[in-house]
Parts: sequence; structure tokens; C-alpha cells
Amino acid sequence: MGHALRLGRPFGIETRVHWTFGLLLAWAGTVEYQRVGWDAAIFAIALLTSLFACVLLHELGHCLAARHFGISTRSITLYPIGGVARLDAFPRQPWHEIVIAAAGPAVNVVLAALLFPVILFGELPASDESGLAPSPITLAAALFVANLAMVIFNLLPAFPMDGGRIFRAFLSLRGNYLRATTIAARTGQILAILFVVCGSGALGSLVPGLIFTPTLMIIGVFIFFSAGAERRLVQRMHAEPHVLESPR
Repeated sequence: MGHALRLGRPFGIETRVHWTFGLLLAWAGTVEYQRVGWDAAIFAIALLTSLFACVLLHELGHCLAARHFGISTRSITLYPIGGVARLDAFPRQPWHEIVIAAAGPAVNVVLAALLFPVILFGELPASDESGLAPSPITLAAALFVANLAMVIFNLLPAFPMDGGRIFRAFLSLRGNYLRATTIAARTGQILAILFVVCGSGALGSLVPGLIFTPTLMIIGVFIFFSAGAERRLVQRMHAEPHVLESPR
């Protein structure tokens, strides 16, 4: 993993951040400095760093839930579009997969609950033409919204995201695991195409508020190919039972 910086081993799990995260911080800081000044640049960097700390906790939630069921984690890598935890094996029981997949969003729910009293009893600074002034309360409010957004987005049935894994697990309760994976993967790819279309802004004339969002397009592409890759891995696992590695 030569393109990632090692952060440490929380709970004994190798944790890294991809070098492109540094580019993201530099870009956000530069944009805000040119737009407003140093205070806004520092705030943008602090917000992104805090947000990725939430993403790391989200991934640790998956990993610790997996450990409870005897599945170890090879590593966690943070990318500008989110985190990826590499588990050593697929959960063998549907309810195990449901718990493991739900553990990440559950962490975000807890984080949002912890942040809510801060913004409830705090006082947001007055805004001006440049937006809300940087402050600890503003940071807490932004992280509160971001954690709720992560819960909603991750629970969409876009396999292999958390919601897609829960969808696959429920399907496999009533049928074949391979068939459940195929259905979930195809559903995820359909939603991924929708993400790309929405992110391109092509539907802006039909849906007010939809603008060009390259991040959503990148996420859509990532989901599309990841869903296909995991479907093929499960097919191989059924053909060759010794193949147990999960690309999560």
C-alpha cells in the first residue's frame, strides 16, 4: 500500500489514509483562503479532518462487529470518497452480515446524538455574505448534519454499500446467497448509474436543485464497478469454496 500513509493500529487494525486526501485538504484550504481568508481555510481543513475521523469510526464499527463474529480485518483505508475496510472473509450468516453492515451507520447515529446537545445549547455565530462564521459550534453543526447524511446515504440499497449489504442479507434469508448477491449487485449498479446521471447535472431541468456534482459521479462509478467485482468474487467463491476473501 505504497500510496497510503499509515495512521496507526486502533484496536489492532492497520489504518491508512490515501495520499489523495492530502490533495483534498490542500484544495479545500486554498479555495476557502481565496474566497474568505485564513480563518475559513483553517475551518475547512478542520471540518474535513473531523469528517474523516467520523468515517474512520464508521469503518471501525464494521470491523469490531465483524470481529464479534470471528471475522478479522486486514486493514482500513480512507479515501476522499470514503473508507474501505478489508475483511478477511464474508459473513457466513445473513444476520451476521446485517449486524456488521448496520454497525457503521449506528456509529454515525451515536456521533450525531453526541453532537446534538452541543448545537442545541450552543449559539451559532451570525452569518454574513460568506456564510456561517467559523467556530466550534459551527463545526459541531456541520458534523451533525454530515453524520446524519452518512446514515441516510449509506443505508441506500446500493450494493456494496451498507444498505446494499443489508438488502443482500435479507434476500439470502429466503433464497440462494449467490442469487441474492446477483440481485443486490444489479440493484446497486442501477442506483450507481442514477448517481452518475444526477451528479452530471443532466436532470437539472427536471429536478430543481440538481447541479454538477463530480463527487457523486465518482461514488457512482466506484459503486458500479465494486458491485460487479463482488458479484464475480461470490460466483468464484461458490465455484471454488476455498476463496473466502471479501473486497469490502
